[in-house]
Amino acid sequence: MNSRRIILGAAAAAFMVTGLVAAPAGAGVTAPADMIATPNTGPVGQNVVISNASNSPCGGQEGDGPAQVDLIIVRPDTTEDNLTVLTDDATGDWSIGYINTDLLGVYTVEGYCGDQPNPSVHANATDFFYTDATFEITADEPTTTTTTAAPTTSSTAAPAAAVAATAAFTG
Repeated sequence: MNSRRIILGAAAAAFMVTGLVAAPAGAGVTAPADMIATPNTGPVGQNVVISNASNSPCGGQEGDGPAQVDLIIVRPDTTEDNLTVLTDDATGDWSIGYINTDLLGVYTVEGYCGDQPNPSVHANATDFFYTDATFEITADEPTTTTTTAAPTTSSTAAPAAAVAATAAFTG
């Protein structure tokens, strides 16, 4: 082994050790921050439920104050709807129904988890942005077809077979 390889190997090892010592505990490990939009496709007028994924509550840890999620829903025409959702204090779970789905196209949901009314300093429990969620409105509102039954008629006239039988006896 030549001296150049030894020096490069030692430099790489020193760089890795320095990175490990300088990095704070847990650095590089990010808690999930997932949102779900269900269903993720549907017709105009579809009610979409937006919620945290089971691995991504907002708050819900000991010492957290009341938490809330601020949502921005970017509609296909780039207009925005702003919503605020309070979380369950014990679990940090949240959900909201969204029905302003009158445009065809992709809707993008952006979310921020924070303490109410002041920003938090809690790592991983609050004070983070959710990964965007999307859903798509793909068709016009379904049409309802109405079927009408054939009209029923009633008659007091005797059936044709009875008329023919009566004619045979009078003959």
